[in-house]
Amino acid sequence: MMNLEQPYIAELPGDLSPTEVREDKERYGSGNAENDSSPLEECDLSAYFSSGGVLSGAMADYELRPGQLEMANVVKKAILDQCPALIEAPTGTGKSLAYLLPAILSEQKIVIATANKSLQDQLFRKDIPFLRNILGRPFDAIVVIGRNNCICRHNWE
Repeated sequence: MMNLEQPYIAELPGDLSPTEVREDKERYGSGNAENDSSPLEECDLSAYFSSGGVLSGAMADYELRPGQLEMANVVKKAILDQCPALIEAPTGTGKSLAYLLPAILSEQKIVIATANKSLQDQLFRKDIPFLRNILGRPFDAIVVIGRNNCICRHNWE
């Protein structure tokens, strides 16, 4: 498992050093992360992702994926430190739940940009309602689509 005292990066592009990532921290947060308390701070994500955890109780076919818990902890640390995280993981890691769960537990506004509409639809219609259900509390989520996906008078005519 990755030592989380290191930069919050699972994979770094060849030309990006960990120092550069740390120096960019001020661009991404309010700069007073130490003063802002988050419910995510006290949260043990293994209670959700481990065998016998919350997710395994809600999913019949759940299996423990160590990479998923590792990714969730990297996302948690990045949110708490208000620092970007660049994470690359193979298919089947469980990336969607690994970033959605800490994002929701943080109770902060989070923007998730997807590469395609099918992933956007999966998150909004499947994963987010599932997490609302298992967490037992409401939270807001919206989908914002690009203007190329909307009809306008000019294109109509």
